[in-house]
Amino acid sequence: AELTLADDIPSGFGSVRKGVRSVEWRSDVPAQLFWTEALDEGDGSKRVDFRDQVFSLKAPFTGEIEKGPKCSLRFAGIDWGNSSTAMIYEYWWKTRKEIISRFEPDKLEAEKKVLFELNTEDRYADPGSFVSSKNSMGKWVLLFGNKDKSLYLRGRGGSPRGYEPFINSYDLSTGKTNRLWQSSPPYYEYPSRILDGSKGILLVSRESVTEQPNYHRVEWRKGKSTQVTKFPHPHPDLMGLGKQLVTYQREDGVQLSATLHLPYKDPVKNKDLPVIMWAYPREFKDAKSAGQVDDSPYSFDRISHWSTLVWLTQGYAVFDDPKMPIIGEGDKEPNDTFIKQLVASAKAAVDKVVAMG
Repeated sequence: AELTLADDIPSGFGSVRKGVRSVEWRSDVPAQLFWTEALDEGDGSKRVDFRDQVFSLKAPFTGEIEKGPKCSLRFAGIDWGNSSTAMIYEYWWKTRKEIISRFEPDKLEAEKKVLFELNTEDRYADPGSFVSSKNSMGKWVLLFGNKDKSLYLRGRGGSPRGYEPFINSYDLSTGKTNRLWQSSPPYYEYPSRILDGSKGILLVSRESVTEQPNYHRVEWRKGKSTQVTKFPHPHPDLMGLGKQLVTYQREDGVQLSATLHLPYKDPVKNKDLPVIMWAYPREFKDAKSAGQVDDSPYSFDRISHWSTLVWLTQGYAVFDDPKMPIIGEGDKEPNDTFIKQLVASAKAAVDKVVAMG
């Protein structure tokens, strides 16, 4: 492709260069190019029905260019599967909206089918991401199950209790999901890889408050688990210190959370302690998403030289990552009330710690 300089991109989120962009090879065939072009001249401020379109050209690259799916939001990528299934992603920053659709790579003229319309800030409603594996060409493609009739979804499992990662099957004909496996207390387990979907075998990273992450071979159909690695605890002298997921409320009603770490095993000593808080503000478009729990009470905390948990050795309590959301709902911009919201979040965190003694 002959591209002009990308020196005239319109200002604002959602704007992109004109012409060809996001050029990539199709992962499930030897030689087929795909790329994207803007239908709105790359101007995110324009009101249009479709912003991007995908195009394709097959080897030896002398034939006709084929037109593929159009995107109502900005194109954000493709997961390739086989001749009848690929996933196309679209995203719009201003609304935090994501659309995931299925299309047929060998029938580009066919209309794509929308599978999920998501708010990317809503952790509790996140269906997970489609699982991929390497094919014979060493390329990442969608992992199919049930004779290519289903896919697998791997998610963090956001909930008011904290993250509870899972593996779901996704039926391509009905769109229904089925829970195959999920992390359960007192562990935080994350599915690293599906070793054999037909037999229900996973490689899982398992950790707890007192156990550092180790890999386990899990057979979810048999309820069987075999430990694969045995990494020792990196700082056994600090094993068993108190850890608690804390939830509280800001004065405007926004739900907040943090993780409290205590320096002593004796509860009597964990009273009236000096406290270190470590926080970073983050923008949100709605209060509901801002108040969601973004951690697990069962995760392992590795203490390193840059960790605030080092202060536990000096007798401090650590109120780690108290949420400080800066919310700009609708057409409002978060920074318009940045200081006010930051102060309100800090006050709520201090008030909660004081109330806990």
